[in-house]
Amino acid sequence: SGDPLGVYPTLEQQVNIIGKTFGGVCEGTRNPSPPKDKSKKYSLKDFTTCVCDVADDPPEPLPDPEDEDKIRSWFAFAEARDRACYNSDYWKLSIGNNHYNFLDFVGTHLLAMDLDRFRKAVGQRKLNIY
Repeated sequence: SGDPLGVYPTLEQQVNIIGKTFGGVCEGTRNPSPPKDKSKKYSLKDFTTCVCDVADDPPEPLPDPEDEDKIRSWFAFAEARDRACYNSDYWKLSIGNNHYNFLDFVGTHLLAMDLDRFRKAVGQRKLNIY
């Protein structure tokens, strides 16, 4: 297709997204109260094993904005964490032989595409929203 975002399900295809929530992807992986140990330096991994929360070797939270290396490290961590979350089986959807990722269909650019599809479906040249 000519869509730069890849294959978009047609109006006839039904994608079951019921129950897909950002909270659901991490269900059962969070530990709000790890064992107390005054000698231990805790990290985010002590509180969650969800791929959408952590990746390998998380940097210190809220790095010094003047420290360029720490800022780069934080962005590298965020990219790895987000990629791992995106690749989680939780977000994968299938319709026959077509496979999708739920996260490809959320965001403001996709809202605009959905509104344009709606406009075309109702046969209008222009759509006004008040």
